[in-house]
Amino acid sequence: MLASVSTQWKDVEFSLPDSKVCFDAISKAEKSLPLLTAATVHFSSNQRQFNLFSVAPQLSTLCLNKILLARVLAPWHQLKEFTAYDIPLHEVREFLQKAPNIIRCTFDDDGSRIRDEPQDTFVKPLVLEHLEYLQLWVASKGVGVTQILGSVELPSLREVYLHGHFGSSSRAILPAIMISFCSSHLLGKFTLRGAITSDDELIRVLGYIPSTKDLCLELGGYQQDEYGPILTERLLRRLCPSHADMLLPNLRSFTYYGPSTLNEHMHLFRDVLVYRFRECALQPTEVDSKRGTVAQIQSVTVLTSSRLVISPDIQEELDCLVKEGLGLSLTSTLE
Repeated sequence: MLASVSTQWKDVEFSLPDSKVCFDAISKAEKSLPLLTAATVHFSSNQRQFNLFSVAPQLSTLCLNKILLARVLAPWHQLKEFTAYDIPLHEVREFLQKAPNIIRCTFDDDGSRIRDEPQDTFVKPLVLEHLEYLQLWVASKGVGVTQILGSVELPSLREVYLHGHFGSSSRAILPAIMISFCSSHLLGKFTLRGAITSDDELIRVLGYIPSTKDLCLELGGYQQDEYGPILTERLLRRLCPSHADMLLPNLRSFTYYGPSTLNEHMHLFRDVLVYRFRECALQPTEVDSKRGTVAQIQSVTVLTSSRLVISPDIQEELDCLVKEGLGLSLTSTLE
């Protein structure tokens, strides 16, 4: 009965209890999924073998919740979009090896510790030509986390979302992950959410993604308060076009949530905005590295847990920038 019905499935979602009877029953639809293009499965156990999608010639979108990928038999090579919740991070690397045509990936790890021994997961250099979107939620700790992406190259990557408390280890976890994006010259949108150790670490990782146009840093919460402000004088100076080693020349939109020392360096913040918005409006809109031109910033949003006191002369300048077209929002949660 199930086999005859499953031949009409195109997009399915179901939950499987930890029951041999249920797994045996669903397996009867194996090899009877000629039209299936998208599937979502929620598991109660991550230990049972699941082969339902072993023969699904049209399957391109797959979402799995709480199962070891090693227990799943699926046409990984034909997937375009994949989401996995509550999985060990080492399976991220193993999945990437099996899915050369993947375009969008979301991984939420289960927090288990990764072995700290160095691993050469990608015996040969791995290039994922088609991957455009990567979302990675990191709960695991240990040096092994730095091996998530290994030496993979992502030349088509356009958007990245990273979430994790990267300040919880003595090793520079975040830079080790970010270095994989050095070859991602199309990367335009980058979101970092969680906690990191210092502005120095942030400056380092932003140096890996110069093509970024839309940057969102959500570094609020008690975890970040343990490490201190990230939006500091050092970071502001590196964002100024007059700096010899300026960060993010393509930046058009900047959003920051978290503690800052902006109150002590409001004049520098104003100068960055004047340069990035007003002065850059006189230059070509696209960055030309040979001529050193800088993109005009269009939107800046800061929501900080630190106090903001803006002098009248600086406020007047900021108001002028807004009248000229800059989208600007500065808010302190203390007010």
